[in-house]
Amino acid sequence: MATNGVYIVLGEANCVVALLNKARRQYQLSQVPTLEDTDPLLRNFTDLKEVLNEVADLADMNPQTYLSPFLDVIKAQNTNGPITEAALAAVAKFLNYGLIDASSIKAANAVESIAYAVVHTKFIGGKSTGSDECVLFKILQVLRSLLLSPPGILLSNEAVCDMMQSCFRIVFEQNLSLLLRKAAESTLADMTQLIFTRLPTFVEDTRHPYIRQLVNPTEKRQKRKKKRHLSTHIENKERKEEETELNAAESTKLISETPEAEIDGATGLGYDIVLTADPLVDKVTHPDHTLEEKKRARSSEGEDADSESEGGEEERPIRAHGGLQREILSDEEGPLSEDQIISGEEKCLMDCPVAESF
Repeated sequence: MATNGVYIVLGEANCVVALLNKARRQYQLSQVPTLEDTDPLLRNFTDLKEVLNEVADLADMNPQTYLSPFLDVIKAQNTNGPITEAALAAVAKFLNYGLIDASSIKAANAVESIAYAVVHTKFIGGKSTGSDECVLFKILQVLRSLLLSPPGILLSNEAVCDMMQSCFRIVFEQNLSLLLRKAAESTLADMTQLIFTRLPTFVEDTRHPYIRQLVNPTEKRQKRKKKRHLSTHIENKERKEEETELNAAESTKLISETPEAEIDGATGLGYDIVLTADPLVDKVTHPDHTLEEKKRARSSEGEDADSESEGGEEERPIRAHGGLQREILSDEEGPLSEDQIISGEEKCLMDCPVAESF
């Protein structure tokens, strides 16, 4: 089968090239150069023929090598319905004949490329809807053959979902014929049955986002709730910090607007100016007296009181004699005489009651 696979690919390539050349000649006769982009497609098939002529076994080739020219025709938007249908029929034949080995290293990339190209098929619509529906029917056949073939097990979950969505679009398209919609329903039923038969072979991957959505919806909601709560807490904290900064800025502004004359006057009185957020003071008080000043004030008050009690007498001078202080008694304003000076011992004997007792 591998040896005949080379000829199968060559036959399908020749069929598609013939249709491309035919369409090109028709557009050249109509003088509408809309198929100038078909030259790259033709070059791809020419390169493929050269490679196939040098290969004896198709298994020695990468599946992507002989599939890419057909997939380019399927995705090209400047090709008509018959060309696209021929390319789809060629891909379906490759799958049905088992030319793609599921054990090959490059098989996974090959089936992914086929699924993407068939789902995104583009072509120029014809005058009749019948020719367009033939292309859609061929798309359904390729999707069914791809999923039911042995390499179909290598398809990813996203690719399978895209394939089934394409079938659903054809089923629910009311403008299409009933026959095509029934064919899409049949294809969708076969694909669904195959997926359920493969359920025992599926391996659950808890890290996959789809599995997380299906298995742990409550956990996801809890994470969202915690995230919202955390964001709300952070916003409240930032709002409080902003309010605190605004209050501090306002208080600093009020202090900075204090007149310099008031600050200088307070500094002249001996105060240290400290910027604070306390309310302003209406009066400036003097600093407290020190301990020595308080003692001096008390002594001066005592002397004033003594002077008033003696009837306004002047201060009596004190003189030093013989190492002792002598008090000079005099009621006159003039200078004292020597007769009026009384010794300390005699004065003590006259004044002290203790001396009289002796």
